Amino acid sequence: MSQDWTAVILAGGDRPKQFCRVLGSETLLEQTRRRVGRVIAPSRTFFSVTHRHEDYYRPALAGVSRRNVVVQPDNRGTAPAILYALMRLEAVTTSVATAIFPSDHYVSDDGAFMARVESALSFVSQRPDLVVLLGIAADRPEIEYGWIEPGDPVAGSSSWPVYRVQRFWEKPTADVAQHLSGRGCLWNSLLRYGRSSGQTAPSHRAQRAGLDRRVRRARSAAGHRLGDGGSPKRLRRDRLG
Repeated sequence: MSQDWTAVILAGGDRPKQFCRVLGSETLLEQTRRRVGRVIAPSRTFFSVTHRHEDYYRPALAGVSRRNVVVQPDNRGTAPAILYALMRLEAVTTSVATAIFPSDHYVSDDGAFMARVESALSFVSQRPDLVVLLGIAADRPEIEYGWIEPGDPVAGSSSWPVYRVQRFWEKPTADVAQHLSGRGCLWNSLLRYGRSSGQTAPSHRAQRAGLDRRVRRARSAAGHRLGDGGSPKRLRRDRLG
C-alpha cells in the first residue's frame, strides 16, 4: 500500500444508490472503500458527497476524518465534484498521483481491477505530465455509455498498453456504437489517474463547457420568450447555477 498516492471517491449525485445494498451484504460505497483500500491508505482517501444526502453519508463515513469529507452544497455534476475534492486534497496533503473512483459501480473481481489501477498509478508516477483514463473492453454496441477511441501508443513502462485518446464519443447512436465496437473502441469507465494538479485543468474546462452550454440554452430560451419584439438581456455566467 503506497503512502504516495491518494484517492477521491465520488459519492454525491442526485440518486443515492451508492448507499444501497444492490448485490451482497455491503453497499456500493462500502464495496468501493474496501476495494480502494487494497492500494491506497484510508487516511489518504477523500470523499465527495452532497449535503442533501447527509442522513446517508454521515453514518456511512463515521470514523473518517472531517478533512477527508468534501461536502458540496448542491449537486452540480461530476466535473465540479472532482474539482472541489482535488482542491481540498491539494490544500491538506501532497500526492504523487491521485485516483478518481465513482462509488456506484459494481466490480466482480476486485483483485484484477485494482491491479489495473495500481499499474495506472505507477505509470502516471513516471509520467506526471499525463492523466490516464481506464477504458473497459466493450462486449456489445452499447448506446447508453460513453466511448473512448484509442489513438497512438504512449511510451513508458506499464503492465498493460497505454494509448492516447483520439476522441470521446458520448452516448452514440446505434449505428455509431456498432462501428465503434467493431473498431475495438472502449467504454469510458470515468476512472482516471494523475497528479491532482494535472487533473484540475480538465475539470475546470469541463465545468466551463457545461456553464457555456447553460448560458446558450438560457439565451435561446430568453430569445424565444421575447420573440421578434425585443432582444434578451445580457446573461451573466455568475448568475447561472
